[in-house]
Amino acid sequence: MKFRYQLLAVMLLAYQWAWSQNQQKIDSLKMLAEETSVDTVRIDAFTFLMSEIMASDTLETTRLRDLAIDESEVIDYYIGLSDAYFYYGFMKMQLGQMDSARWHFEKSHEFSLPTNDISFIARALSQIGSTYYYESKYQEAINYYNASNDAAKERNAPNVFATNTSNIGNIYYSQGEYDSAIYYYKKASPILDSLGESDRLNFAISLQSLGNAYKSKNDFARALDYYFQSLQTSESIGDSVGVAILLGNIGGVYNYQDQTDLALEYFFREKKAKEQLGMRRSLANTYYNLGWVLITKKSFKEAETYMKQALETSKASNISEMIAYSHSGLGEIYLELGQYELTKSHLDSALSIREKLDLPNERSQTLNLLGMLASQQKEYQKALNYFDEGLAIGLELEVPELVRNISSNQAELYAELGEFQKAYEAHVRFKAMDDTIRNEDNTRKIALIESEYSFEKEKDQIEAANQQNIRTQEEKLKLQQYYTFASTGGLFLIIVIAFILYRNFQQKQKANQLLEVKNAEIIKQAVELEHKNDDLQELSYFKQGLTDMIAHDMKNPLNVVIGLSEGAPDANKMKQVNQSGKLMLQMVTNMLDVQKFDETEMKLNLAPHTLLDILVQAKFQVELLSIARSIQLDFQQVGKDIHLHCDREIIMRVLVNLFTNGIKYSDPGSNITVKATSINDRIQIEVADQGKGIHEEDLPFVFDKFWQSEAKKSGQIQSTGLGLTFCKIAVEAHDGNIQVNSSPGNGSTFYFDLAVGNAAVGTREKTSELSKSEVDAIQEVITEIRKIPLYQFADIETALTKITLQSESIEEWKEALRHAALNWDEDGFEKLLSQKEMSKP
Repeated sequence: MKFRYQLLAVMLLAYQWAWSQNQQKIDSLKMLAEETSVDTVRIDAFTFLMSEIMASDTLETTRLRDLAIDESEVIDYYIGLSDAYFYYGFMKMQLGQMDSARWHFEKSHEFSLPTNDISFIARALSQIGSTYYYESKYQEAINYYNASNDAAKERNAPNVFATNTSNIGNIYYSQGEYDSAIYYYKKASPILDSLGESDRLNFAISLQSLGNAYKSKNDFARALDYYFQSLQTSESIGDSVGVAILLGNIGGVYNYQDQTDLALEYFFREKKAKEQLGMRRSLANTYYNLGWVLITKKSFKEAETYMKQALETSKASNISEMIAYSHSGLGEIYLELGQYELTKSHLDSALSIREKLDLPNERSQTLNLLGMLASQQKEYQKALNYFDEGLAIGLELEVPELVRNISSNQAELYAELGEFQKAYEAHVRFKAMDDTIRNEDNTRKIALIESEYSFEKEKDQIEAANQQNIRTQEEKLKLQQYYTFASTGGLFLIIVIAFILYRNFQQKQKANQLLEVKNAEIIKQAVELEHKNDDLQELSYFKQGLTDMIAHDMKNPLNVVIGLSEGAPDANKMKQVNQSGKLMLQMVTNMLDVQKFDETEMKLNLAPHTLLDILVQAKFQVELLSIARSIQLDFQQVGKDIHLHCDREIIMRVLVNLFTNGIKYSDPGSNITVKATSINDRIQIEVADQGKGIHEEDLPFVFDKFWQSEAKKSGQIQSTGLGLTFCKIAVEAHDGNIQVNSSPGNGSTFYFDLAVGNAAVGTREKTSELSKSEVDAIQEVITEIRKIPLYQFADIETALTKITLQSESIEEWKEALRHAALNWDEDGFEKLLSQKEMSKP
């Protein structure tokens, strides 16, 4: 095997092989194939030439494959057969034709077995695994990577181990497990680096993979560091394709950080490199990136040029998704330039393709642009239809950016149409989504700053270690100089100096040993300190996350209170203000009570109450939230004669928490059903929603403090994580038990049990009847109160102070009136004012 490469290298040198320039390699290989008389070398030239041109010339690669196979079969040259099938399979994999690629890799494996060369056998198995990897069949891929490693065990083949380790890292990367991916990439990179020139290409790829993983973690400092290392390595070995790809990766990082000038610089360099290599399929994405950055810089005419090139290139290569992106980009450009017919044509094309490819996120973005176009053309109903359809998709996908952008456009359009209530609702939705995005952006920025600080500290430590190595080498060099000087003197002088130097050397050795011990201790302490810092940082993230969630939930009700209290108040607005205030109070009370009841026992005010009355009051408190999400609360399966022995206010709060939880996680337009069942001397109450459900492995943690479901972790829904914890404490204080049944896609059912009570003894509305003299005494106050809107509670309270007559019946009446006003009970309020009809003679 070594002879094969040595012979080929010698003959290539004869033709002045220029490794740093790709075209020179190709020309040298062509000359070698034409002029050599050695069959195996000519076949090797064919296969090496395939590896150089497969990215740019598929027809010539196919012709070379056929030549290599035909000549190899004549002389039974299995290495040539294995190479020909392997490189052609690699080209098919680059084209996305995985079935064809896998067939060629299997043929390569078949012909590699007679060679008994572990590198040929293992690489074929590894690439078969890669075809499964690109089809997201991860277990099959891992099986082949393991088979490749098993083959490598027969001989010491570190390159095979490193390649398979990198591939396993790729599997973790594709599943979003970036830390695990980084672990495997870092495990493979030093091995590939140690192999020297023979594996510099794979070493460059491993560095690029590390850059990709850190970029996905938004750790841009480390991502750029690894990209630049990979770029330097690729340039040193003349890997022009790798250089072109890395230039695009670096430009992408700068673009993500809004460093548009640097992004353009690297995208233009990427464009030039790919055009020289003829990488037409990949160029479509480069042209699009250039066009998009130029759009953000408001250079619309220049952006138009590159978006058109992206469209032409993607059409030539039949890349449907990129065709849609290019149409959409052109649509945005023409919308900015006021060329509405071209805007409509391109956006309709983008929408049609995205519907066929089932790309809901991109479809929602296109509908938003079509809505903006229709709005500018004064086609308001058409614009509203586009916005509504796009918003429905954004809400279903729970993508804050989509909901925010469309809600902003809706608010502006409704305001222009004079529909201010709808404009306000759209603005509230926009503000809530904007706050969520800002919180996520702030968290990301903080993480980025911390990551950059950590990276700089890491570099400083490496630099310090390098300086120490330099000093050590200098000491050794001085010692060698001493020896050299001593050798030029007389014998006696040599002995004396040698003795002195030997003593000095021994002392320095001892000092170095002590220094190594000290360094080891320092490193150990540094590692321990870093672990402690990680723990503190994790705690800090948790505290910050909790604070952000609390602030977010507080901000939404406050926005409603502030917005509705501006301008002239009306009954509907004040009702929403009342409910928003209660929602905020509910969250604060949950926080305080969970902490308090962790330390002391909950004290209950037990009495008989009607379940339906408690449910109605709980429904009233979440009415605003349920209307906003179009969620219906159904109590039809609760009888009017069901009575509980409980603390009314505590159980009402339990139900409010369960209703709020169900509303947040249910799809718009669905139902939340409440059912009550009598079991012996207990009443079991079930609250069932039609939401996304909870995974089985998460069910044991639902009632834990600060536990967050998958939706909360993704940042789509914010919560303090204490509502269900309070429910558990409250129900258990009633000697009851609360549980949940749920599975993904089937909603969640929370159920708990309470003691049966006797018929309710009455409510605040059922006060003692007033005598005729008492009614006459308060008649003027009743007349005054009738003129006061129900939401002006302070004025009602002032009027009540004017009643001078004191009696137990009047005090009960006043307390009931206050209760009705605070709970916005219009019917009860009116009934209490109509005292003439119920007064005693």
